[in-house]
Amino acid sequence: MKTKATKALIAGLLLSPVLSAHAALDPTKGYSDPYNFNSHSKCSYEQKGLNYSNDSDSYYNAYFRNKVSPYDYLNRTLNERLLRGSYYSLDNQLFYVGGQNVPKYSGPASTGSAKAAPMAVQRGDWTYYIINGAHSDCALDAPEPNKKYERLVYAVGAYNHKTGMIKEPVIVHVKDTSDFHDTAVINVDSQGYVYVFISGRNSTRGGLIYRSSNKHDNFFAHLGAFKLVDAKNERGLTLDRDHNCTDSSKSCYNLGFTYPQAWWVNNKFVLLNTRYIQAPTEMTNEYKQTARRQLYMTEYLPQSGGLTALTSKKLVALDDKLSFGHYSVSTERNGVLAMAFNVHIPDSCTLKTGARSECQALGKNGKKENRHVPNDNRTNLYFMYSRDGGKTWKNAKHRTLIDTSRGQYINTLSKLNEALLYQPDSSVDIVSGYNPYRTTIKKRIYVKDLDITTNGYGGYLTSLKVLVTEADGIHGFVPKTSADSRRMIRALVIDQNGNKDYVGCYNSADCWADHAYSSGTVISHDQSGYSELAFPMSSGDKLAGGKVHLYNSNLKTAGDVKVWSYMGAQHYRDPNDVNYIRKVHDAKSVTGQEPVYFWAQSETNSRVDLVLSGRKGQQVQLTGNFGTSKKMACPTAYVFNRCTN
Repeated sequence: MKTKATKALIAGLLLSPVLSAHAALDPTKGYSDPYNFNSHSKCSYEQKGLNYSNDSDSYYNAYFRNKVSPYDYLNRTLNERLLRGSYYSLDNQLFYVGGQNVPKYSGPASTGSAKAAPMAVQRGDWTYYIINGAHSDCALDAPEPNKKYERLVYAVGAYNHKTGMIKEPVIVHVKDTSDFHDTAVINVDSQGYVYVFISGRNSTRGGLIYRSSNKHDNFFAHLGAFKLVDAKNERGLTLDRDHNCTDSSKSCYNLGFTYPQAWWVNNKFVLLNTRYIQAPTEMTNEYKQTARRQLYMTEYLPQSGGLTALTSKKLVALDDKLSFGHYSVSTERNGVLAMAFNVHIPDSCTLKTGARSECQALGKNGKKENRHVPNDNRTNLYFMYSRDGGKTWKNAKHRTLIDTSRGQYINTLSKLNEALLYQPDSSVDIVSGYNPYRTTIKKRIYVKDLDITTNGYGGYLTSLKVLVTEADGIHGFVPKTSADSRRMIRALVIDQNGNKDYVGCYNSADCWADHAYSSGTVISHDQSGYSELAFPMSSGDKLAGGKVHLYNSNLKTAGDVKVWSYMGAQHYRDPNDVNYIRKVHDAKSVTGQEPVYFWAQSETNSRVDLVLSGRKGQQVQLTGNFGTSKKMACPTAYVFNRCTN
């Protein structure tokens, strides 16, 4: 059961601080980022004979690029005790709800966030997955917001659904942070090489890309077979001319990618990603936020055993000084890329001065304070898709929005409105004369996942399902009591026409989305648009996540709304908390025994398990079974009603 201040326990003794420091590093270079190549006791890495003070590109290309992962040695002691999933809680953002200090979000985070994808991918009989986990040899007493959490340890594992073989994961990298926003994703190219894309959130931690030295059919011939193939940041001024950081000595000058969404299409990786662009001075002077989350596309071309990165292209970056960015989810199906996103805009509660008293919420220990910032005002739902690998993008009505080869991107509110799919609050018009001084955002959209079908490879969109949570109220981003969550938070599916359907059985105390940060997934199984989804639902304990509930798109009538049909769920008495349920990319569900879902679940405060699941709840628990064979079956310890083998 979840508690108000749940944390992952440190496994073993806290390790001693760094024993020997590197030479001074240039923090503007991704490959010399101290958060990437760290030096902390057993997780240290300092290759002999290398000059760490030389941060030139030529030195990086000669001595760092294409080198085997420095953390190979961790694989030699890999077992259940050492490698597991990770838990994360944002304990520096507490709200006082129901007499308790409750974090904005918390829980098993190994498969989060929803804005990074894919976390698992099927090739042949194998499902490859990325573990954003923890390792007993890498514990640390970290600064806030980590607060004694464990470093992120990235590992690649594989499961064979025909034989039941669970391969021991290969550790790829360790970061000196526990912030799950630095999550990694995984995908496979057409030759069978496995790639890991590691997020570098904000302007202080660089993004990294690793590539396996073996193809997937011979991937586990030996351990440690990953090489660093890209670790360079881009300059803020290159990414955005209004970037409000022109000093090359500052960390905000060079930016890595974050929220990576890596898709293999047209013989290249298209990495849809977010950059934290320093906001113009006139925006930071007026509102309580300094950075804009803008959406970009970065193309990576395989070459000479590595990758060549092209300059990133803007996709969505408003120039009007009234947007603080977007959060997006995306997918790839039959060579078609699809993206759904919201918009973050200021309102009367985000003003630095003059905000009304109703903007105050109860913070830690019941203290009243205005916690509103523009990126909490996540409103409206937008959609676009590309049939040509990201060159041109169309809206749901198949009208061309932008041509990236001509430098076009969504840069105005009117252009953004052409991509509008669903508007939750008709009283908030952000297109014609939007005035933040007279507007208060009361409906928020949190994007979770989407899936599409097309009329052939590279074809036109034939169906669309976007999974979101919608939160009501001025303080919609604040965790809710049980009574408030049922009234103010809904899980919805929006289709290509902007129609909404509800997710939830609405006849049981544990059968609704009780938190804006609860995250599930949706999978379309045929061209008609028949879809199934998995979503963590709960009885309103004020924290994100819950028990896994399964639904399909055969709609039922509940009062005056249409709801997805209930297919079964984990038993509500099970001591499991699940969040960030993800789909297996390119999963083929032929016999029903193939895994299509991937999630992390927490049975106790000290352990996070990783699970692959089939369409009807058949499961294989990965943690504790590495190196063994285990076929998927209906679980006994964690009862899943309506499950059939």
